[in-house]
Amino acid sequence: MIMDMTHGEDDSKQPMQEKARSDAQHLREEEERTLLSKKISELQLKIEGSALEPFIKKLHEEVQAKGISFFPPCYLADEWGCPDGIPAVAIPFYLVDKKLTRLEMKHVKEIEKNDDEEILRILRHEMGHVINYAYQLYKMPEWKKLFGGFSRPYRDNYRPNPFSKKYVKHLDNWYAQKHPDDDFAETFAVWLTPHLNWREQYAGWGALKKLDYVDRAMSDIKDQPPAVYPDLDKEMLVKDIDITLSDYFKNKIRQYQDEYPDRFDNDLKEIFKQPDGGKPSENAADFLRKNQKYLTELISHWTGENKYVIKTIFATFIKRSREMNLTTAVASEEQTFRELCVLITTLVMNYYHKHKF
Repeated sequence: MIMDMTHGEDDSKQPMQEKARSDAQHLREEEERTLLSKKISELQLKIEGSALEPFIKKLHEEVQAKGISFFPPCYLADEWGCPDGIPAVAIPFYLVDKKLTRLEMKHVKEIEKNDDEEILRILRHEMGHVINYAYQLYKMPEWKKLFGGFSRPYRDNYRPNPFSKKYVKHLDNWYAQKHPDDDFAETFAVWLTPHLNWREQYAGWGALKKLDYVDRAMSDIKDQPPAVYPDLDKEMLVKDIDITLSDYFKNKIRQYQDEYPDRFDNDLKEIFKQPDGGKPSENAADFLRKNQKYLTELISHWTGENKYVIKTIFATFIKRSREMNLTTAVASEEQTFRELCVLITTLVMNYYHKHKF
């Protein structure tokens, strides 16, 4: 006879089960505190045998499939990157260990994607920088003509045109428009991506000329040794990062706080707060969707800002309002509308002048 385990469970077991769950939670929290107190240099992290190794192997296979013989050293650092002028790839240390990745997502609130496809996209982008530096393509007249001046000042804040066809679209935020070096790296990444028919996808785009250039340039240099070899003696390696994991996350929070998905939560709670004794009218997300078109056109008209920028604000507001279960009040819909209009206009003007919200 099979006992029915879905009902009639012994109540005396419940406190024991709850205690076990509480103990397990306590152990996880204690383990997290211990980990956060350690210096990153003490964690003895390495790529070999880690969850990162298959991604680097996949990138190597993609590069070899294109006939390129040079492959850069990959090393652990505090963030993604390719040292200026040095053909090597820096990878965030927290990606080698699932516990560290979970901690990063928890403390930095998932401002960076850590899924498999995104990691490969970034690796292809960094490989573009590597090829540019290793063969010094940025010194070539055709490179300068297509991508612009390599020595142009590098700005973290830039105003992309989301509808431009002069640039490929690979990483988020129209990254190709950030700097000529990134334009090349993004173009290379698209060219490198397996099973992507870039000629068809970018037919009629100005970016196609850049892709054709990459295709020709890679054919020219694939059998040649690089002009520049990597030298990491002066670079900050993971063994040199002598701050605690806790301090690392605090620094990153300060650096990226403008990109947090919850950065407008207090504003939204203030706008959609319920007065004492007030009756909810509708979900805040529905209210936002209903007024999105009118407010977008109105604010775009008076600020001169691209409607796409305003739509991204609405997309964030709608998502967060739904997640927080915010509602509008019957008695204050007009006030809610006015405050919403003022908030979005303020954010748009911040973006207009500072290139960030």
